[in-house]
Amino acid sequence: MALSARERAARRRDQLALLNKVMSEVVGREYFFDLLASCHLYSTSFGTNALMMAFREGERNVGIRIGADLNEASPDLYLKMFQEAEHVRSQSSRAAERRSDPNGSEPASGEPDPDTAAL
Repeated sequence: MALSARERAARRRDQLALLNKVMSEVVGREYFFDLLASCHLYSTSFGTNALMMAFREGERNVGIRIGADLNEASPDLYLKMFQEAEHVRSQSSRAAERRSDPNGSEPASGEPDPDTAAL
């Protein structure tokens, strides 16, 4: 049996409310960022094997739909998800740079610590 327009609208409101609830938690935003990354949303799906490329494009299409739903549910939390992921990525990058520094040098006194300067 097909749903009426009113029932479809109520169902959509419930779906968006659920996404908003999940995105209101840090772990929810981390989960969806990782899911969207696994759908190749932030990278190209190009490949020399046409079948693999088509498969990745299918995954990407699903990721685009999920991303659109998340943005519709809560644009502010969707943006926050990207900001948090960028913050984690930049912290990891700085930590890796420090580990690879053969001198193990620390910032000279008077220079801002790059880990706390942005806070």
